[in-house]
Amino acid sequence: MRLTALRGGLIAVVVVVALAAGLASTHGGASAQTPAADMVTTQLRPGWNLVGWMGPDTTPAHLFRAVRPLQVVAAWDEDADRYVWARRGGAVPPQIEQITRGQGLFLWLGGSRPVQWTRPASAEGMLLTLPPGSSLVGWAGLDETPVAEAVGRFGDALVAASWWDAETQSYGRYAPGAEESPVESALLHHGDALWVELSEERRWWQSGTARTRIVFGRRVADAQKAELRDEMEEVVAFFAERYGVEPPDFTLSVVPDVPLANASRRLIRLGEALDDPSYLPYALVHEYFHVLQFDWAPRSLNRAEPPMWLVEGAARFVEGLYDWDRHGGADDRLRAASWWKSLHVDVPLRDLESWDRFLAVGAPAYALGALATDWLVRRTAAEAAGAPFDPHAPGGLGVGPAWDAHMKYYQLRQSAFSWQAAFEDAFGIGVTDFYAAFDAYRAEMTAARLPHLADDADAPLLVFEGEVAAGATARVRAQFEEVQALFVDRLDSGPADYTMFAAADLESAAAAHLRVSGREAPPGFCGLWSPRHFVMNLACDTRSVTLLARHHAAHVRVRLAPAASLPSVSGQFCSRGPCWLDAATDAYAEAVSRAGVGVETLAETRGRSVEAARALGQPLRALENPAGLDAVGRDVARPLAFLAGEWLAERAGERSIFEYYRLLPSSRSWQEAFERAFDITVAEFYDAFAGYRAAGFTS
Repeated sequence: MRLTALRGGLIAVVVVVALAAGLASTHGGASAQTPAADMVTTQLRPGWNLVGWMGPDTTPAHLFRAVRPLQVVAAWDEDADRYVWARRGGAVPPQIEQITRGQGLFLWLGGSRPVQWTRPASAEGMLLTLPPGSSLVGWAGLDETPVAEAVGRFGDALVAASWWDAETQSYGRYAPGAEESPVESALLHHGDALWVELSEERRWWQSGTARTRIVFGRRVADAQKAELRDEMEEVVAFFAERYGVEPPDFTLSVVPDVPLANASRRLIRLGEALDDPSYLPYALVHEYFHVLQFDWAPRSLNRAEPPMWLVEGAARFVEGLYDWDRHGGADDRLRAASWWKSLHVDVPLRDLESWDRFLAVGAPAYALGALATDWLVRRTAAEAAGAPFDPHAPGGLGVGPAWDAHMKYYQLRQSAFSWQAAFEDAFGIGVTDFYAAFDAYRAEMTAARLPHLADDADAPLLVFEGEVAAGATARVRAQFEEVQALFVDRLDSGPADYTMFAAADLESAAAAHLRVSGREAPPGFCGLWSPRHFVMNLACDTRSVTLLARHHAAHVRVRLAPAASLPSVSGQFCSRGPCWLDAATDAYAEAVSRAGVGVETLAETRGRSVEAARALGQPLRALENPAGLDAVGRDVARPLAFLAGEWLAERAGERSIFEYYRLLPSSRSWQEAFERAFDITVAEFYDAFAGYRAAGFTS
């Protein structure tokens, strides 16, 4: 049997093992108590034993000298599809003259007593590539690893795993989805072996016993330490199995007081990210990728070395692959998510080559770099397959050397004359041609997903998704147009520009949401808005005019008072002032819209709101911040917010509702904008509204 562990790089070494009955040692295998980190003790029993050799290359003669009762050493010859035997005192077949690390061996012991055999066992990890069918694999991982956990990394490709129990001289077998049985609790120890049967080729990283060096600072709890160690090893395994890369020597330094995370050559520094479980795995993936970049091409992360959009974008791209690998889903959501987050970048990709320009754009630049990396990887893979490249085609993220161009670039960078030369060698396209093609792709993708950005009109665009009935189409379109006219003519809201997706049902609404945002829709998805789009599931609610008005108001609010223009607001309020005021704007605009299209008069809305508000005990001031609003419940608070909005509109005119947001960017505080818009101070308003409420909402 030929078995070679990778020593680094992207070279794939295939372990070719002919089909055979499943065997491996679990009971009677390596002891959990090993004499030293580079030694392992195995209990051998009379009869057949199966072990994985984890030491340096050796010979059968050495084994016979080490274990006196040993009579036969057998290995599998994949070329001849049979076992080859070396007997004590006999000739040694050429196929078994050299025993290499990771090789599985059957050992026949005579006598009547067990033998304790202490032998060399490397603490290093081992990366194998297993073909379809059955492979005999030594176990280089940790002691007492459940078989099901060890082979679970193969996912759907795993058919079964089986082993040999030396104590009972019988087989054990684990098959995913099979009825639970005692063998599922079988444990592997360092130096055991098992047969793994796969439906397709897969890499397998076995971590070894020398685990990642982690230096923990103060305030890191034991539970966090264990979680972090496991997560780091998952990241290492992901890179090993997807890209065929064994880890270089590196250290993870955990100091909670430093910002987020960063990396330098052979060092990852992890700080505040430790306290965010949702962000932690991706921080480790991102920084570990930087460690690999440094290891292959140390100057590639020099801040003077362009292109920074590729340095950081490739790391963000791999974060997305890691998320996809863990959670599944549609693989084209990765580029949808990157595209969506990159919409805030209003410069071409070529302008983000330098570190200073990249940092000036901030977080969206990472997303744009990831989108560009995705384009390059898919194009390179298509070229390798001799297939035409359609950048807009769904899916297309495979595994294998053809999909590793973003890794190859950094391996080539060390010896290339320039980054442009390495770029063309790795991706098969010159930098200038790439920029032109990617700019066109980015524009086409944006126009296709958000059609309102492709026209010259400063107005919302309505798009129907799925099989919407003709009657519903006409009703929604009429209300869509009437609501916009009411906002402009009656409320003086000013224009808005976004795409509204009116979906026939949950399936079409979820598809639109995924296509635009790159996120899976939650169960029972009824709709979601953003500053650039609004998805509405028409099957959820027949009150489409209310939803149209609510989300149009939100779009107008963002347009009039962009986030970057807002005065400083403390955490006691929402970003544009008191939370109840946003709710009041929405509720009043909804009521005006319902009245305008003949669904419900303002008086009817007011009557419902007064009745509901009387059951709410909290003062309006208690709804200033998100916590207070959420404590009451936004739907419960809406009637009181409507009455506050109505009071302000009656005092200062309906147009004052949006005038407040128009004045906000030029005001020193939201309180100043409030007084300018409504001609009353905040304190005076609270007193007046409290009296109005005490009088039963009558003047």
